[in-house]
Amino acid sequence: MKKLLNILKYLVFLSLGFGIFFYVYPVKEITDLLHKLKEANYIYIFPVIAIALSSHYSRALRWKMLIDPLGYKVKPFSSFRAIMIGYYFNTLVPRMGEVSRCVALNRIDRVPVSAVLGTVITERIFDLISLAFVVGLTVLLEFDLVGEYIIDLVVKKIAGLGGLFSFNMFLLLLVAAILGLLGFWILKKTGIYDKISGLLVEFKEGLISVRKLKNPLAFIGHTAYIWISYYTMCYLSFFTLPETAGLGPSAGLVVFTLSTIGFIAPVPGGVGTYQFMFTLALGFFFVDELAAKSVAMIAFMVNTVLNLIIGAIALFMSPKKDADAPLVES
Repeated sequence: MKKLLNILKYLVFLSLGFGIFFYVYPVKEITDLLHKLKEANYIYIFPVIAIALSSHYSRALRWKMLIDPLGYKVKPFSSFRAIMIGYYFNTLVPRMGEVSRCVALNRIDRVPVSAVLGTVITERIFDLISLAFVVGLTVLLEFDLVGEYIIDLVVKKIAGLGGLFSFNMFLLLLVAAILGLLGFWILKKTGIYDKISGLLVEFKEGLISVRKLKNPLAFIGHTAYIWISYYTMCYLSFFTLPETAGLGPSAGLVVFTLSTIGFIAPVPGGVGTYQFMFTLALGFFFVDELAAKSVAMIAFMVNTVLNLIIGAIALFMSPKKDADAPLVES
């Protein structure tokens, strides 16, 4: 039943993503889009690829810094391979990458999944903090242009939470609490609770591993480099077409911020939502719509294709002796 619900959820988000994608790129505009893409200067793709790979390796080193305090020896290249496998699956199925890379690292360097899963959540927390900083910086520097728009999005999001606090929600929480207590009693009686407790201890150790970092400044440095790289990759994509080549770094910051918000939407690989937000952001600078859609497509495809290719190579490099073990835990 759970797998069926996951499949249905995936299909819903996949349909949503492609629905937005074809809203941004109607079939009747495909010919014009392809013509515009032929005019692009793809020489700037090469530095984007180099920066992308270096940022992925920097992320691998940052992840290794969180794993080291747990007492597991992970090779930097092993961490890099696991991360690329995670990107590969995340491109296909939303949120699968986090678990996939933990399972991949377990197969490569025999690190318990329950332990490193906590470190991945710690990573995500720092990435959310970084994104919040980027959003705040964008609002501060470009308030007249997009500040009010971004704040309005946040306010609407918070206002939408008001509907959660209803009598129906109270009843739902009450039933959930009763079922939770019943489930807890069953787990205690069957002995499963003790096994879960052991896994949770490992998970907690991974989650708080940031407190045991040997070099916190290096961790912060890697985090900064990762996000500066993401911004640079976005900005370099502007130079592929003359309509966007003249935009400055501040425009790059606006586009990077909004497109990143689109990318983290729960659709496979950010398809549709990324291009929509990217195009929307370029619209603030009065860029021709077709050119904006073309640059958005170039920026999206470079990262997506790179992650799929490198991720597939890393996937097929998995140890042969573990070939029978499932790569993705359900």
